[in-house]
Amino acid sequence: MHSDKESKMEKLSVLLLDVAGTITSLEYVKEKLLAFILEESPSYLKDHIEEEAVKNALKELQGNDKEIDVESSVEIIKKLTGQNSDDKNLKFLQALISKAGYEKGTLKAHIFPDVKVALANWSKDRKVAVYSSGDIEAQKLIFSNSVEGNLTSHISKFFDLSVGVKTAVESYNKISDELKVKCEEIVFVSDDPNELKAAKEAGLVTALMKREGNEEICLPIFPTNEKLRILWMDLRCVVNIKLLKFNLFFSFSFLYYSLVM
Repeated sequence: MHSDKESKMEKLSVLLLDVAGTITSLEYVKEKLLAFILEESPSYLKDHIEEEAVKNALKELQGNDKEIDVESSVEIIKKLTGQNSDDKNLKFLQALISKAGYEKGTLKAHIFPDVKVALANWSKDRKVAVYSSGDIEAQKLIFSNSVEGNLTSHISKFFDLSVGVKTAVESYNKISDELKVKCEEIVFVSDDPNELKAAKEAGLVTALMKREGNEEICLPIFPTNEKLRILWMDLRCVVNIKLLKFNLFFSFSFLYYSLVM
């Protein structure tokens, strides 16, 4: 007879992935991708500021009826990027600028070397989805222009902040609805305990990712009446969690798997 824990594990049908700090390094995002966007924003806007989509996004960022210009627009982009803003118009513009870099070959997205194998394993008989604060176009650019090649064929669905912020329980309910699966059928992998807390409250199974360069993780954010089981996931092989009688096709390194014991 299966225990509740075993039954819970056997129901998993979707792997939902964070991007920065999980799939790609924070160093790449901060030191290369965002640095490129800030450096290239003046020349990009000079060439594209009259395009309707660009102009509308800049007007929304500016928040008033003043005439937009390259200099003030660049300053707004720099300011909001420095504040790590999740404004959808900023994300849209960042994606456009980075797209130009990927197309020219100036940018090549860093992907942790264990990710390619993990995605290939999971996508054989399960869905793989992505949930990031970057807009969907930006997510696709990373997966299609990675140092490990084009990985988009492994991804069934991309989600951004249009479904809600990543620390809101309702966001994960919406994702569950769109994927047409129950919350308990989804395992969400992220390096942010606050995101995992919201996902766990929605009913998802959660996995906390620890990567080199990530911030130190404070585990007590998880409810004190739950225990945290730590399992080492070897990146070289498919992990067979015999105790749970379930083969998890994770091959991520430094993966901490958390569930109610």
